[in-house]
Amino acid sequence: MRVDLSGNHLHVLHAGVLGGGAFPSLRHLNLSGNAIHTVAPAAFALPALQTLDLSHNVLEEVDRDLFESSPHLSEVDLSGNRISRLDDGTLGTLTRLSLLDLSKNQVSFLIQYIHVYIYFSSV
Repeated sequence: MRVDLSGNHLHVLHAGVLGGGAFPSLRHLNLSGNAIHTVAPAAFALPALQTLDLSHNVLEEVDRDLFESSPHLSEVDLSGNRISRLDDGTLGTLTRLSLLDLSKNQVSFLIQYIHVYIYFSSV
């Protein structure tokens, strides 16, 4: 199942809005091109989720526990935001992660990540 909410005027993703059993088979979620600045730690309680696109929003930080309830994520696109750092443990539960796109952010500090292909380019 795919859900595309790109190009809307979303600002905040609250806990449980997409989870709570409403989308048990959701595998691909596109939230790009909104104005999202806040994402609650439990917003993605989606156990089947494989790809998440949060690109081109206004996120400044990524909560350490944001992906905890989505262990099957393999691709995360955070490009085009205002993220300046990712803390150790943010991606720790994502053992299947193969692509992390952080291009066009303000990243100045990355904790060491291994076994992840990171897109990282200047603005």
